[in-house]
Amino acid sequence: MSLVETKLPNLVYDYVKALPGKEINHISPSQLGGCMRKHFFAIKHVPQTTPPSAGALVNFQLGFLFEDLFTKSLESSFSPRGGLGSLQFQDQLFIEDKELNVAGTCDFLLYDKEADEYEVIDTKTESILAGGYRKREKKSFIEAHPEYEIQLGTYMLMLKRQGKNVTRGRFVTIIKDNGSMQEHFVILTPALEEKIMTRIRELNEHLKNNTIPRCECVGWMVGYCGYGDPKTQITNSTKKIVNSTCCSEELIKGDSNE
Repeated sequence: MSLVETKLPNLVYDYVKALPGKEINHISPSQLGGCMRKHFFAIKHVPQTTPPSAGALVNFQLGFLFEDLFTKSLESSFSPRGGLGSLQFQDQLFIEDKELNVAGTCDFLLYDKEADEYEVIDTKTESILAGGYRKREKKSFIEAHPEYEIQLGTYMLMLKRQGKNVTRGRFVTIIKDNGSMQEHFVILTPALEEKIMTRIRELNEHLKNNTIPRCECVGWMVGYCGYGDPKTQITNSTKKIVNSTCCSEELIKGDSNE
């Protein structure tokens, strides 16, 4: 193949499509706030019928690039020369609670040695259009993404169960279009703890009894669910092929609608 014939974007798409998918064997904080049936299928290793597109996979990699930038920034700032005193950090910290059957890797954990206080940090990338949507809907970042509150809260709850002093976490978002960043805080309240524990107990009961939980996909979640029905996919207003139905109970029986 000549240089002229080589399509470099295709090389990137082929690369991301060949990367191994994330496999879980336990309840995942990043999925706990989403569709419970989708989460159940993932833990049971049910093959996805409508996996993410190559473009979506590239977007995931852009998120990892932001994490890497964040790590380098913390390494620079938290050094003695950076002047942040008693603050320390860990990145890509694996946290497990075997009693709850929950495990996951949080992006960053900050620690104030003098106050003996921890804070969980997660990074997110988003389009410039996302802020406009929230403004029209009159919602904050957390109100627009209740699943994110569950995600961060679960990490905080696991750390609290380990005896660590943690009451707050935050998301740091970056707009891919212009590099603008914002912070969004989550407080670990008793109400949030109970919401998390209720979902953990319910999902563990389904896993124990091998009963399929309810599907909680609504709106855009249906369109981009990894367990959609390929036969009922449609083209949306942005010319993307998306699902119109998802999370069929037949999938657990091995019927992939093929």
